[in-house]
Amino acid sequence: MLIKMLQQIGTGVRLTYLPFSICLIVSCGGAVEPNNTNSSSSSGGAPPAALNLEKSDCDDPGLPFEPGKIQRLTPSEYQNSVQDLLGVKYDAKKLFPVDKEAHSFRHSIYVTDAHSEEYQNAAEAIAESAVKKVNAVLGCDLIKNGAGPNTVDEACVKGFIDSFVNRAFRKQASSELLNDLYDLFVEEKELSSPKEGIQAIIEVVLQSPYFLYRNYSSGLQNNLDLNVLASRLSYLLLGTTPDAQLLELAENGELAKPAVLRSQVDRILATEASRRHIAEQFFARWLEVDHISSDRDDLSEETRNATVEAAIQYIVDHAWQEGGVETLLTAKTLTVNSGMAELDLDAANGTTNDENRVGILTQPAWLINHASSAETAPINRGIFIREALLCQGVPTLPEGEVMFPEPEVGVSMRQRLEAHREDPGCAVCHRVFDPMGLAFENFDNKGHFRLEEWVGQPIDASGEIGGLTGGIYSFIDARELMEVIVDSPELRQCVARKWFKYAYRQVAKDTQMSCREKELAEALALPNGFATFISAVASYTSFLHEK
Repeated sequence: MLIKMLQQIGTGVRLTYLPFSICLIVSCGGAVEPNNTNSSSSSGGAPPAALNLEKSDCDDPGLPFEPGKIQRLTPSEYQNSVQDLLGVKYDAKKLFPVDKEAHSFRHSIYVTDAHSEEYQNAAEAIAESAVKKVNAVLGCDLIKNGAGPNTVDEACVKGFIDSFVNRAFRKQASSELLNDLYDLFVEEKELSSPKEGIQAIIEVVLQSPYFLYRNYSSGLQNNLDLNVLASRLSYLLLGTTPDAQLLELAENGELAKPAVLRSQVDRILATEASRRHIAEQFFARWLEVDHISSDRDDLSEETRNATVEAAIQYIVDHAWQEGGVETLLTAKTLTVNSGMAELDLDAANGTTNDENRVGILTQPAWLINHASSAETAPINRGIFIREALLCQGVPTLPEGEVMFPEPEVGVSMRQRLEAHREDPGCAVCHRVFDPMGLAFENFDNKGHFRLEEWVGQPIDASGEIGGLTGGIYSFIDARELMEVIVDSPELRQCVARKWFKYAYRQVAKDTQMSCREKELAEALALPNGFATFISAVASYTSFLHEK
């Protein structure tokens, strides 16, 4: 019966005892055909409600912006979903194969043999763990009070199946499927025990492509199925399966109303879970503070992990303040935790005022990531600012080995870079990014603030930055540089571009992106700018409609 159920609902993995290929890649031609009806239409009612929001000036039919049709849950999304559905903690981020990067963000489509095996192992381990606290998972008593050991509460089991499957599949399951799952429970109960029956249901559901894949395509022309929209919103803003409130609004058609949609976006964004998720999955990856490489073997793993955690907490604390991205990039604060003691930063745990700091780029995680174990890396720091903050490309590095002057006592990093730029071929590139990197020379390779690189040799962090609206700007240090950058339209448009890439997992055409960037970049200048910006994107026509 278990094998039959796996075949019936479609499994996203190759099971060792099943000789069929991955449904999504082979049998289904690369796509899952989602249920295009809400619960009312499955019983012969009206078709699902569709969104009909006023289009922006950018929604030219000749410039389609198509979200990806399907996307496999990332390890983080899988882990969050399982915990929300069953209350089971499973370290998918550690145990699952690492996904590829897409435009600096995790992107999941294909299933490898390694994924297949791990999905089966995960489903079995999670189901086994869940039934250890079966009544808590079900939300009721599996066995009727005062009854025999195998006398189950039928209403309890059916209620669990209905709620669990609907949330796991992120849509209303058919009555036929729910009945078949109950039959599976009964069969496994008779063969083994009631707990084994619940365990079998969990294993089947967690190996279905309707759980493992986020179905973007509804099969509807121009309009998006509301269940798909609920899923899209929840995974974008929370990184987990939609909650009961969001699914109910999708099922009854209320989510089609712009005011209801916006209120749901605002409700989710107000939660600590949403801010933490966006900090980890968007900001930390964009700003390159999501991890510290083990190449920094001068620091222990505990210190590296704690430093990353401090950076994420810094983002949570600052990105949602009234200044939004501007506050994140310019706040005069430092966040430290007890796990960072090895860095000896001479700062109290928590977030404290520090006049020497200037936003996330002067937090230890970013400074360490853009340095080596031996010295700072102003070239890497400058390239990051050009590419990540301003979305400006840098010249292609020349082929062959490029010699950089070795460290020498009494010779500053600035002097070494000036010597390097004596080669005209090197100067063409380095003049584009060196000045921005040198602006951060007041911070060493472990994130300490310093006034001198060598004793008696004050650091010169001044420079000029071009490529911004208004011409060329001078600065004396990192603080003045960041003030110039946060005032630039280039930063706001770059943030808009990065968020689009994160939300859609693809790159729009230049003409279309330019239009959207200009529209949405304005939101970043408003009070509570980043929250306003995200809310606008989440209710943007191209996010809500299929073209």
